[in-house]
Amino acid sequence: MSTKFNREQIHAGVREDLADCLGIEPEEVELNARFFHDLGGESIDMLDFGFRSERRYGIRSPFPRLTAGDVWQFDEQGQLADSSRQRLQREFPSIDWQTRLAGVSLKSFRDLLTIDLMVELLYCAQFEESPQVGTNG
Repeated sequence: MSTKFNREQIHAGVREDLADCLGIEPEEVELNARFFHDLGGESIDMLDFGFRSERRYGIRSPFPRLTAGDVWQFDEQGQLADSSRQRLQREFPSIDWQTRLAGVSLKSFRDLLTIDLMVELLYCAQFEESPQVGTNG
C-alpha cells in the first residue's frame, strides 16, 4: 500500500523542489504563481521537476500529459477549443476544468500552469489507476 499525501504536503514538496530546481526562494512558490511567467521556469525545468515529483511521491508525473502540444487548441478569442476541453477532462477527470478555464484568455498551456494546478495534478495523480513509479531507496 502506498502512502497518500494531502494537498498541503504536496504543496510543501512542490515548494521545496521548485525552489531547488529553479534556484529561487521557497517563499516565491506561491499557489497563484505561474510556473513559466512568474517563476521563470522553462521546459527543461518542467522535466526536472517531473522527475523530482516522481521520486518524492512515487507516482508517474502527470505533466507530460498536460504539456502535450496537441492538447492545447485555441479559437480566435483565446479560448480553449471544445475538443481540447474534452481531452483535458478525459485525461484529468478529477480537475474542475470548467472553473479553471472560465473567462481565462490563453495563448498556450503556459498561461494556465499555476503552482495550484501543479499541486492539484499531483494530488489527483496519486489516486489514478496507472502504475506507480518504483521508489527504490
